[in-house]
Amino acid sequence: MITSYEATVVTTDDIVHEVNLEGKRIGYVIKTENKETPFTVVDIDGPSGNVKTLNDGVKKNVSGAHRKESARRKKSRISGNSDCNEIKR
Repeated sequence: MITSYEATVVTTDDIVHEVNLEGKRIGYVIKTENKETPFTVVDIDGPSGNVKTLNDGVKKNVSGAHRKESARRKKSRISGNSDCNEIKR
């Protein structure tokens, strides 16, 4: 069964993408370095619950160097730099 939704995807570091539907966060998509599956869907709140925290999902699906870059960008965002992209799909 294929289900289609129009959702808003917000990212601050190009690695972790927050997926929102009708103003409510419904999950995350994490960009990986795996060529066969370049993105992993992470559902914390919903019925699949494939990870307990977003941090667990990143650790499980992203290499160490890629993870460090994500953490560095998040730190710069917290200190006041804003490079947030919003994409409507």
